[in-house]
Amino acid sequence: MSPTALLPAKRAEPPAARVHYIPPDRPWLSLYGLYLKPKQVREQVELAPIQALLPDEIMLMVLSNLSGYTLGSVACVCSHWRGLAEHPRLWESVSREALHLTHADRPALHKILTQYKGCWRRVFIEHPHLRFDGIYVSRNTYVKPGVAEFSFSRKVHLVSYFRYYRFFPDGTMLYRTTPLTISKVAKSLRSSKNINNEEHVFCGRYMLRGTRLYLVITYPNSRSTEIRTKMQLRSTITGANNRLDIESIVSYDRELGTSA
Repeated sequence: MSPTALLPAKRAEPPAARVHYIPPDRPWLSLYGLYLKPKQVREQVELAPIQALLPDEIMLMVLSNLSGYTLGSVACVCSHWRGLAEHPRLWESVSREALHLTHADRPALHKILTQYKGCWRRVFIEHPHLRFDGIYVSRNTYVKPGVAEFSFSRKVHLVSYFRYYRFFPDGTMLYRTTPLTISKVAKSLRSSKNINNEEHVFCGRYMLRGTRLYLVITYPNSRSTEIRTKMQLRSTITGANNRLDIESIVSYDRELGTSA
């Protein structure tokens, strides 16, 4: 007998059981990677009469007669007018008017436009320039002693007056000193062509270099005496250009070459 005959017989192994994987029913898996947008329902917006009657081309012609600061107010009316007010042609027109004295030649204007990446709106808002749509007002006060009387007290008067400056795009300006308020003075500073000497309105010229402003005002009855003023232009907020800080005011005699 062979040695292998003494070993126990091997048991027959049952066949391997088959395992079937049943995928779960997850239909949302097929939506992965898809971007779904909700259906937009446009509401019927009733247009204003001026929007319904005038096309955009006519509206642009109307807006081209406004100043840059008025265009900013127009953009706050509605989304339609905001799109019209941001047209580059409108901002190019107001920027050229504001900078035509300081950057009259084409290379200088092109340099400024390149600095602001070709955006005329940024040129008008961020580059310093004078405003032509209003009047700069300076309020001044000083103490004046009263007349001495037979009393133990002496009266002192606090005198207030205003300096008004009005600038125009052609390089001219109007100047007036008076104790009257702005409501009573604005009419006399509308134009530099029709000046009433009885209202003590002086005409002069200005020059802007960066933020430094130089004024030269000639007395009406004098050919040699001038008032030379140096100011600093600044803004309370970006693009406002609504402050002029007076640095010096001197009278200059061109014949004698002296100043006081």
